[in-house]
Amino acid sequence: MSLLALVLAVPALLVPIRPDDTPLERAQALVKAGDSAGAIEVLDEALADGGPGSLDVGLMLAGLQIGAGDPQGALHVLDELKANDDARVCSTRGRAYMAWADQIYATEGASEDMQLMLADGRAQFERAVELAGAELGPQVELGYVRLYRFGEADDVHAFATQALVDHPDDGELLLLRGCAGAYVYWNAKQGGDTAAADASWTASVTDLKKATQKLPRERIEPWGQLVWFYEDRGMAVDAVEAAVAVVDRQPEPDFSTLYRLAVRYATDPVKSYPAAGRALERIVASSARDLTARLRQEQDLVQIASALGVSIDPYVKRQDIGTARTILQAIVAADPPAPNLWNDYAFLCEQASRFEEACDAYQKIIDIDPNNARAYNDLGSVLHNFLNRDLDRAKELYQKCIDLANEQLLDEKLTKERRDVLPRARTPARDNPANRAPAASAGGLLEGLLEGLSGLNLPETPAEGDGSAAGGEGEGSTGTGDDGSAGGGAAGGTSNG
Repeated sequence: MSLLALVLAVPALLVPIRPDDTPLERAQALVKAGDSAGAIEVLDEALADGGPGSLDVGLMLAGLQIGAGDPQGALHVLDELKANDDARVCSTRGRAYMAWADQIYATEGASEDMQLMLADGRAQFERAVELAGAELGPQVELGYVRLYRFGEADDVHAFATQALVDHPDDGELLLLRGCAGAYVYWNAKQGGDTAAADASWTASVTDLKKATQKLPRERIEPWGQLVWFYEDRGMAVDAVEAAVAVVDRQPEPDFSTLYRLAVRYATDPVKSYPAAGRALERIVASSARDLTARLRQEQDLVQIASALGVSIDPYVKRQDIGTARTILQAIVAADPPAPNLWNDYAFLCEQASRFEEACDAYQKIIDIDPNNARAYNDLGSVLHNFLNRDLDRAKELYQKCIDLANEQLLDEKLTKERRDVLPRARTPARDNPANRAPAASAGGLLEGLLEGLSGLNLPETPAEGDGSAAGGEGEGSTGTGDDGSAGGGAAGGTSNG
């Protein structure tokens, strides 16, 4: 067995275990290393041996068994502890019953057995509150059980409000009231009581914001609830920023919510490109591959990718070309057959002086749409003006652009929009210094140009500052290009000759 295989087969070898560590400390180290199964084994052996700390060992073991999907095993461990008058045992037993109820629901639905498990679990949480006295932890936990398992939002909200009188800065109570407030707000909204809904929304958001300040930074629950509140009110940027806060606090970020928000705000009738772009920016900052992988799973890749592609517009407008290109790079990596997206990406690559990538993008447009006249000009322009190579090919590409434009202009079925676009699409190739020829007659289609072009050779790359740089006064910007696509690529500079 290789060393790597040995390490993968024995995760415990990665955990620094000291000889004097207690079983509880060893189990905690294993859990931290991601080896819950190993921790369960250590705790199970320690519990069988008895001795000091058995209660803590049993509680941790039961908790791990619940997390591993074995609530019945957890209940057996707790029964063996014979500590029914301990609040922690009652709370853990309550969680085991709730997990068992979930398993029954998954197979039988809302059956009588499930209801019995829920009732038994609630009784355990209530007993924990009795045993804990004034301690707030069991009271808060019971509050969540009543809220999410039994739908007692108003009562839970009232409980949290009363408890906050004596503990106004308690983050757990603020979070609980904020969560209960979501239901109070929703019910008022659905009932048409606008004033009550507005008041509840404001109060709940205030509670949750305070909770983010009082609870440890790694607690993401208030931020997750704020996403819902902001999204429901159409506060797109705020919803995304709350989702960003969640991701920033996760050891292993989950970008599901950010991706969902990005798609929503890029495709909804009421769009918010600043919000969608911000969500995409945060995703690619950690994992551009994650965005690409999610796009590849979309059934309508072109529609979603194209909509997300427009979300870079705020970055382009403030000249943050690096961020815009990084986002678009992750989008086109999903290989959408969308010429507009590739055109925008090519333009941004030119702006970033990544001319080889721009060439690849323009070639991709040609592969997708061989009749895209403008793409031939743009590819030729990059080869000619920026890379100063393959000049014979560049000349052929210019000629192809002109030929396609002329051919398509003769089509009687051509739409007015395309008839207006095509002359502008061929203009850069026609006006390029390499292709200068006697002017065509007023009514002709470049008759003189086509004759003169055959005898010309391409010149050397123009000197810097002669008007050939991408993004000049031509059409090199995101937005609507001459051919109806976003961007304009190299043609933006070369069109000025």
